[in-house]
Amino acid sequence: MNNVISELSKSLQKQPKWLLILITLLLMILICIIDYVTGPYISTSILYLVPVSLAAWWIDRTSGLVISLISAILWLMTDIATNPTGLSPFVPYWNAAVRLGFFFVVTIAISSLHEARNRQEEMMSFIVHDLRSPLSNIMMSMTFLKQSETLLPATANLVDMSISSSKKMLVQVNSLLDLTQLEQKKLKVVIADVQVNTLMQQAINEVASVADKKQVTLQVEMSAENLCVRADEVLSGRVLVNLLSNAIKFSPENCPVLVQIQTDAAGLRFCIQDSGPGIPAKWQKQVFNKYEQVEARKSGAATGSGLGLAFCKAAVEAQNGRIWLATPDDERGTVICFTLPLAQTK
Repeated sequence: MNNVISELSKSLQKQPKWLLILITLLLMILICIIDYVTGPYISTSILYLVPVSLAAWWIDRTSGLVISLISAILWLMTDIATNPTGLSPFVPYWNAAVRLGFFFVVTIAISSLHEARNRQEEMMSFIVHDLRSPLSNIMMSMTFLKQSETLLPATANLVDMSISSSKKMLVQVNSLLDLTQLEQKKLKVVIADVQVNTLMQQAINEVASVADKKQVTLQVEMSAENLCVRADEVLSGRVLVNLLSNAIKFSPENCPVLVQIQTDAAGLRFCIQDSGPGIPAKWQKQVFNKYEQVEARKSGAATGSGLGLAFCKAAVEAQNGRIWLATPDDERGTVICFTLPLAQTK
């Protein structure tokens, strides 16, 4: 249910303002017709809260107040048309005033909540953005310190650990910032023809040290040579690095990570399979939701921050691709696949 609401929320967020206004108006007209047909004995008028809430949250407060006023007027007209004989003619007007006040309260409350959430997200974005510079400075200082010839072996290990931890923190900071920008469509996506061989090799080079340390081998199978996709090279590379890092992280030592690249009807399909324990069935539908893995970690499952796969989903979709959790053929490990559009052959 949460997944459906989340997808509906994302879908509404992508719609233009004029379309949302049109939807709310159509909803009000439909509710008015239903209310008139059912008469005063079966009340469906509470459904007016749907377009009122929709306008207050997804459009703005002013639109919510206007929709509230229109809803109260439609409700009044229905009341007058279906008012039982013998009832005081002032009753519908009194009820309309009460309903209008209630709609206004709901609109102000919902729009205020939405504004507060936006301010919170902006504040978090500013804080996370400000963390990037000191982290970069720490990494530069540690890298410079590592080059010193007077370091003792124990100190060198501590420096390496600090550099590694700083890199992980920087990845999380960048993922959080870019995920927010992707969700708000503020991140510039540069689509161009990208050689898959180059893209794959760059990603492998980035995770090679981690794979060597854990003695995990990376096996790449491609259906053809010289494949090319229409994608953002930086975003696609980060998606591959993220998925490869996850696969290495959850694979046992001396086990392979398999990358299969082949064409299909949707374009070029990348599938990364690890040799780990797999994702429990109860979490499989939520793996691409932001922060969802935090809940999984509370239940004892081995997970990350919940940002990596959410970023991958947003990045792939921003490039007109699709990402999903696939079922492994040998029922071992986890397989995550994503597609990118193929470049037109010249």
